[in-house]
Amino acid sequence: MGSVAPDNNTYIFATKLDRQLFGIVRCDLAAGKWEVVHEGTDICNAHPQIEPGTGDDYLIQHNRGCEFDDQGRCLRLTGDIGATLYLIDSSGGNYRELPVGKPHTWRVQGHQCWMGTTGEILLTINGSPTATANEMKEKGLLLGVRPGDKQARVVARDYLYSHPNASRDGRFFVSDTFYDAAIVVGSIETGNKRVLCQSASSFGSPQYTHPHPYFSPDCKWVIYNSDCTGIPHVYAARVPDGLLEELETN
Repeated sequence: MGSVAPDNNTYIFATKLDRQLFGIVRCDLAAGKWEVVHEGTDICNAHPQIEPGTGDDYLIQHNRGCEFDDQGRCLRLTGDIGATLYLIDSSGGNYRELPVGKPHTWRVQGHQCWMGTTGEILLTINGSPTATANEMKEKGLLLGVRPGDKQARVVARDYLYSHPNASRDGRFFVSDTFYDAAIVVGSIETGNKRVLCQSASSFGSPQYTHPHPYFSPDCKWVIYNSDCTGIPHVYAARVPDGLLEELETN
């Protein structure tokens, strides 16, 4: 998985360097050159994402405690403490932890994105093993956090959010939900939300059964996966005119 910088020339992706060593590779597309700018033993599923404003920061997923055997097979995707997130700069330095995942919040799901060019990150967390669905909905699984924040904020409650996406202007979110696979859109500022449609996806083990919704650049459509026919397809749901703006009003 990779990410393109605002200059449309810098591309980064995650790679495996050794049995238990992983790296972030930065490519200069025009020059046809690449280099490993960052390494870690626990970034097996790094999902690197370049901040879309200046391109100076990279968001990295940290699967603390992951384990691989000598044949490269994954034994544990995360350890008991679960995943978290951190930032590095474009040179691979300036490491900054974000206050998400244990001990700050419930476990990070591993689904996150930048909120446009606002500098804030949108992410989802899982409830504790003993938490009920109602407790998770009330506490809020959709969070926002900025570099330097002492704690993350709740963006929206009332649903079991899973895979979030933010609009390019950072004003709106869309997410699928456990376990009904509904597609929910909302305002990042007010937390108001509405079910846009039912994806009817099975939300099973294969990734193609997870809707993974995202906005089109103009926010007129939400694109998502569904295996409602038994075969995975890509679908588009039209966002009614005025719906998102209505969600911004208190």
